Amino acid sequence: MEVLSPPRAAHGPVAAAQPGPRSPLSRYLADAVDVLAEEDPALAAVLHEAHAQQEARLHLTATATLTDPTVPAASALALSAGGAAGDRMEQLALERARALFGAPHARLLSRTPAAAVAELAGGAPLTPLADPAPPHEVTATAEGGPRTLVATLRPAPRAADFARLRRLADESRARLIVDSTAVTRLVAAGLHPSPLPYADVWVTGLGGATLVLAADVVDLPAEQPAAAAAARLLDLAARDDYRTATAEAVANARELAAELHMLGWTVATGGTDTTVVELCLDGDAPRAAAIRQALASVGLLVDAYGTALLLGTQAVTLRGCRGGEMRQLAALLTEIRRTIDDARPTGFHRQSARAAVRRLASEFPVPQRSLVTPRPGELW
Repeated sequence: MEVLSPPRAAHGPVAAAQPGPRSPLSRYLADAVDVLAEEDPALAAVLHEAHAQQEARLHLTATATLTDPTVPAASALALSAGGAAGDRMEQLALERARALFGAPHARLLSRTPAAAVAELAGGAPLTPLADPAPPHEVTATAEGGPRTLVATLRPAPRAADFARLRRLADESRARLIVDSTAVTRLVAAGLHPSPLPYADVWVTGLGGATLVLAADVVDLPAEQPAAAAAARLLDLAARDDYRTATAEAVANARELAAELHMLGWTVATGGTDTTVVELCLDGDAPRAAAIRQALASVGLLVDAYGTALLLGTQAVTLRGCRGGEMRQLAALLTEIRRTIDDARPTGFHRQSARAAVRRLASEFPVPQRSLVTPRPGELW
């Protein structure tokens, strides 16, 4: 998931190193947009409409964020960079990863985190562990050889208990691999425990690649992944404004959870320590899906996860929303839920809610130097 700092003026060595408006790199990107609009107006129109729609909605999904456009720009500019240039970009990304996360060893792979985990597990099938550690999916290789436990974290309101996962691995005489993609942005900001030193291997999605971190050398085949986006993300994540923005998103999540509790919602775990709020709906999966769909119809996007709703505050925080807006959003969520629960006519209520969402989206527009990323997946 890409989670990036709010727009800011360039400064220091970064500003000095930036190519000017006459740089071939600047012309390359600007010309690409202009040529696309001229030569393929149909595709350009679809892309423009998609971005406009994303900006008109409020993204409260657990993984939604805003992306600094220098990240996809770096990726696009590096498409032809191989050989020595590619090696230098990869080395830059790995140096930044080791410094940011305090890991002695780092590797960058071109595959997905799931594919990387499968390879690290030796290709053996993974089955659910008998003693799971919610809210994480814990799987293990079969008995009979060197065992591997894999803990895949999902967006959750509380921090992962890595010490418990380590104990489970030790009891099984297994190696522990943690996929932290869902929470890596919090780890980078110092707001979530690090999987190290508990995990033997730590993997996370990063800029379209997979970052592998470990205390010891990890034996993986050599390759040259696309490292430019990863290097750029790691540079942004090391900055103070990144940590500040992430801390503000956590504060907003706590405010949202407290307000929803006051309005009668059942808040899982009683609150949150992350950017995620989980709302329990009494084991009623169809009701969760109905509420999610009703919210989407007014431009307010949330996740339905089984019998619960998952809300995330990262994207709206980066748009400038704070405590007052969290209370407004809680009221909107509650009003829509009541229309579902009471089977009331929904036309008027949804029209009013849609207008409220549009007002908030207009009052807190997506910053100029940002793109809405509703489903970053392996990108943090």
